[in-house]
Amino acid sequence: MLGLQKARASLLGLRSSSAAALASRNGLRHASSVPSDKDNFKIVVVGAGAGGLTVANQIFNRFRSAGKALSSDDIAILDAAEYHYYQPGWTLVGAGLKDKTSTRQPLKKVISDNLVHIPENVQSFSPESSSITTTSGRTISYDSLVVATGLQTNWNNIPGLSQALIDPSSGVSSIYSYETCDKVWRDIDSLLSEAETPSSLNLQAL
Repeated sequence: MLGLQKARASLLGLRSSSAAALASRNGLRHASSVPSDKDNFKIVVVGAGAGGLTVANQIFNRFRSAGKALSSDDIAILDAAEYHYYQPGWTLVGAGLKDKTSTRQPLKKVISDNLVHIPENVQSFSPESSSITTTSGRTISYDSLVVATGLQTNWNNIPGLSQALIDPSSGVSSIYSYETCDKVWRDIDSLLSEAETPSSLNLQAL
Protein backbone atom coordinates (compact mmCIF):
# COMPACT_ATOMS: atom_id res chain seq x y z
CA MET A 1 0.00 0.00 0.00
CA LEU A 2 2.96 2.35 0.63
CA GLY A 3 3.94 2.18 -3.04
CA LEU A 4 0.38 3.01 -4.07
CA GLN A 5 0.31 6.01 -1.73
CA LYS A 6 3.60 7.33 -3.16
CA ALA A 7 2.34 6.91 -6.71
CA ARG A 8 -0.86 8.76 -5.84
CA ALA A 9 1.07 11.64 -4.23
CA SER A 10 3.43 11.88 -7.20
CA LEU A 11 0.60 11.94 -9.75
CA LEU A 12 -1.35 14.50 -7.74
CA GLY A 13 1.66 16.82 -7.63
CA LEU A 14 2.28 16.40 -11.35
CA ARG A 15 -1.32 17.20 -12.26
CA SER A 16 -1.39 20.22 -9.96
CA SER A 17 1.79 21.62 -11.51
CA SER A 18 0.51 21.00 -15.03
CA ALA A 19 -2.79 22.76 -14.28
CA ALA A 20 -1.00 25.78 -12.82
CA ALA A 21 1.29 26.01 -15.84
CA LEU A 22 -1.62 25.76 -18.24
CA ALA A 23 -3.56 28.50 -16.45
CA SER A 24 -0.50 30.76 -16.52
CA ARG A 25 0.13 30.08 -20.20
CA ASN A 26 -3.46 30.85 -21.17
CA GLY A 27 -3.60 34.02 -19.07
CA LEU A 28 -6.88 32.91 -17.52
CA ARG A 29 -8.79 35.75 -15.86
CA HIS A 30 -11.32 35.04 -13.16
CA ALA A 31 -13.47 38.11 -13.74
CA SER A 32 -17.19 37.92 -13.12
CA SER A 33 -19.49 39.19 -15.83
CA VAL A 34 -22.16 41.68 -14.86
CA PRO A 35 -25.73 40.56 -15.71
CA SER A 36 -27.05 42.60 -18.63
CA ASP A 37 -30.48 44.00 -19.45
CA LYS A 38 -29.61 43.76 -23.13
CA ASP A 39 -31.97 41.38 -24.93
CA ASN A 40 -30.26 40.94 -28.32
CA PHE A 41 -26.89 39.32 -28.89
CA LYS A 42 -24.83 38.17 -31.83
CA ILE A 43 -24.23 34.84 -30.10
CA VAL A 44 -26.09 33.18 -27.24
CA VAL A 45 -24.63 30.13 -25.49
CA VAL A 46 -26.96 28.13 -23.26
CA GLY A 47 -25.03 26.32 -20.55
CA ALA A 48 -21.87 27.36 -18.69
CA GLY A 49 -20.31 23.96 -18.23
CA ALA A 50 -16.94 23.02 -19.72
CA GLY A 51 -18.47 22.78 -23.20
CA GLY A 52 -20.36 26.07 -23.15
CA LEU A 53 -17.50 28.08 -21.66
CA THR A 54 -14.98 26.58 -24.09
CA VAL A 55 -17.10 27.30 -27.15
CA ALA A 56 -17.96 30.85 -26.03
CA ASN A 57 -14.32 31.75 -25.46
CA GLN A 58 -13.15 30.04 -28.65
CA ILE A 59 -15.65 32.03 -30.70
CA PHE A 60 -14.50 35.28 -29.11
CA ASN A 61 -10.82 34.43 -29.65
CA ARG A 62 -11.34 33.28 -33.26
CA PHE A 63 -13.02 36.55 -34.21
CA ARG A 64 -10.25 38.52 -32.52
CA SER A 65 -7.54 36.51 -34.30
CA ALA A 66 -9.27 37.16 -37.63
CA GLY A 67 -9.19 40.92 -37.01
CA LYS A 68 -12.95 41.05 -36.45
CA ALA A 69 -12.97 41.45 -32.70
CA LEU A 70 -16.35 41.19 -31.01
CA SER A 71 -17.43 43.58 -28.29
CA SER A 72 -17.60 42.37 -24.71
CA ASP A 73 -21.41 42.42 -24.89
CA ASP A 74 -21.79 40.46 -28.14
CA ILE A 75 -21.76 36.98 -26.57
CA ALA A 76 -24.16 36.00 -23.80
CA ILE A 77 -23.94 32.81 -21.79
CA LEU A 78 -26.97 31.64 -19.81
CA ASP A 79 -26.77 29.48 -16.72
CA ALA A 80 -28.44 29.89 -13.33
CA ALA A 81 -26.05 27.52 -11.54
CA GLU A 82 -24.18 28.83 -8.53
CA TYR A 83 -21.15 26.65 -9.17
CA HIS A 84 -19.15 25.38 -12.13
CA TYR A 85 -18.02 21.76 -11.81
CA TYR A 86 -14.98 20.38 -13.59
CA GLN A 87 -16.52 16.98 -14.16
CA PRO A 88 -13.43 15.22 -15.63
CA GLY A 89 -11.81 15.86 -12.25
CA TRP A 90 -14.31 13.54 -10.58
CA THR A 91 -12.34 10.59 -11.98
CA LEU A 92 -9.35 11.80 -9.94
CA VAL A 93 -11.55 12.17 -6.87
CA GLY A 94 -12.77 8.61 -7.38
CA ALA A 95 -9.13 7.45 -7.61
CA GLY A 96 -8.28 9.17 -4.34
CA LEU A 97 -6.03 11.73 -6.05
CA LYS A 98 -8.01 14.89 -5.40
CA ASP A 99 -10.44 16.34 -2.93
CA LYS A 100 -13.79 16.95 -4.61
CA THR A 101 -13.89 20.59 -3.50
CA SER A 102 -11.03 21.28 -5.94
CA THR A 103 -13.39 20.46 -8.83
CA ARG A 104 -15.93 23.14 -7.89
CA GLN A 105 -15.69 26.93 -8.23
CA PRO A 106 -18.25 29.74 -8.11
CA LEU A 107 -19.52 30.13 -11.66
CA LYS A 108 -18.81 33.87 -11.69
CA LYS A 109 -15.09 33.14 -11.21
CA VAL A 110 -14.75 31.08 -14.39
CA ILE A 111 -16.68 33.36 -16.76
CA SER A 112 -14.29 35.77 -18.44
CA ASP A 113 -15.12 39.45 -18.76
CA ASN A 114 -15.52 39.21 -22.54
CA LEU A 115 -18.82 37.34 -21.98
CA VAL A 116 -22.14 38.57 -20.64
CA HIS A 117 -23.39 36.19 -17.96
CA ILE A 118 -27.15 35.98 -17.63
CA PRO A 119 -27.84 33.93 -14.48
CA GLU A 120 -31.03 32.31 -15.72
CA ASN A 121 -32.07 29.03 -17.30
CA VAL A 122 -34.02 28.62 -20.53
CA GLN A 123 -37.72 27.82 -20.38
CA SER A 124 -38.31 27.50 -24.12
CA PHE A 125 -36.65 27.84 -27.52
CA SER A 126 -38.25 29.68 -30.45
CA PRO A 127 -36.05 29.01 -33.50
CA GLU A 128 -38.61 30.57 -35.85
CA SER A 129 -37.96 33.95 -34.22
CA SER A 130 -34.31 33.24 -33.26
CA SER A 131 -35.10 33.76 -29.60
CA ILE A 132 -35.27 32.01 -26.27
CA THR A 133 -37.43 32.62 -23.22
CA THR A 134 -35.91 32.32 -19.76
CA THR A 135 -37.53 30.94 -16.63
CA SER A 136 -38.32 34.49 -15.53
CA GLY A 137 -40.17 35.18 -18.79
CA ARG A 138 -37.43 37.31 -20.36
CA THR A 139 -37.08 37.00 -24.16
CA ILE A 140 -33.57 37.07 -25.59
CA SER A 141 -32.87 37.07 -29.32
CA TYR A 142 -29.72 36.02 -31.14
CA ASP A 143 -28.02 35.78 -34.51
CA SER A 144 -26.44 32.41 -33.64
CA LEU A 145 -27.29 29.96 -30.88
CA VAL A 146 -25.15 27.31 -29.15
CA VAL A 147 -26.89 24.80 -26.87
CA ALA A 148 -24.47 23.15 -24.44
CA THR A 149 -26.69 22.15 -21.54
CA GLY A 150 -25.06 18.78 -20.92
CA LEU A 151 -26.81 15.69 -19.63
CA GLN A 152 -28.99 14.96 -16.64
CA THR A 153 -28.29 11.74 -14.75
CA ASN A 154 -31.55 10.08 -13.77
CA TRP A 155 -30.52 7.83 -10.89
CA ASN A 156 -34.15 6.97 -10.15
CA ASN A 157 -34.48 5.14 -13.45
CA ILE A 158 -32.72 2.23 -11.72
CA PRO A 159 -34.82 1.11 -8.74
CA GLY A 160 -32.91 1.38 -5.48
CA LEU A 161 -29.86 3.15 -6.95
CA SER A 162 -30.47 6.55 -5.34
CA GLN A 163 -30.78 4.95 -1.91
CA ALA A 164 -27.70 2.79 -2.43
CA LEU A 165 -25.58 5.78 -3.42
CA ILE A 166 -26.23 7.54 -0.12
CA ASP A 167 -25.83 4.40 1.98
CA PRO A 168 -22.20 4.37 3.22
CA SER A 169 -22.21 0.60 3.61
CA SER A 170 -23.80 -0.34 0.27
CA GLY A 171 -20.59 -0.60 -1.76
CA VAL A 172 -22.38 1.26 -4.57
CA SER A 173 -20.80 4.48 -5.83
CA SER A 174 -20.38 6.61 -8.94
CA ILE A 175 -18.02 9.26 -10.29
CA TYR A 176 -20.85 10.87 -12.23
CA SER A 177 -21.91 13.44 -9.64
CA TYR A 178 -20.27 15.84 -7.20
CA GLU A 179 -22.26 14.35 -4.33
CA THR A 180 -21.13 10.77 -4.96
CA CYS A 181 -17.65 10.92 -6.54
CA ASP A 182 -15.75 10.86 -3.23
CA LYS A 183 -17.64 7.73 -2.13
CA VAL A 184 -15.92 5.83 -4.96
CA TRP A 185 -12.49 6.01 -3.32
CA ARG A 186 -13.93 5.17 0.10
CA ASP A 187 -15.44 2.02 -1.39
CA ILE A 188 -12.20 1.13 -3.20
CA ASP A 189 -10.13 1.77 -0.09
CA SER A 190 -12.47 -0.40 1.94
CA LEU A 191 -12.17 -3.18 -0.62
CA LEU A 192 -8.36 -2.96 -0.56
CA SER A 193 -8.38 -3.12 3.22
CA GLU A 194 -10.51 -6.26 3.07
CA ALA A 195 -8.09 -7.78 0.56
CA GLU A 196 -5.24 -7.32 3.05
CA THR A 197 -7.16 -9.33 5.65
CA PRO A 198 -8.49 -12.41 3.79
CA SER A 199 -9.94 -13.92 6.93
CA SER A 200 -12.44 -11.05 7.13
CA LEU A 201 -13.88 -11.69 3.68
CA ASN A 202 -17.34 -13.15 3.60
CA LEU A 203 -17.39 -15.23 0.42
CA GLN A 204 -20.67 -16.73 -0.64
CA ALA A 205 -21.36 -19.07 -3.55
CA LEU A 206 -23.76 -17.59 -6.04
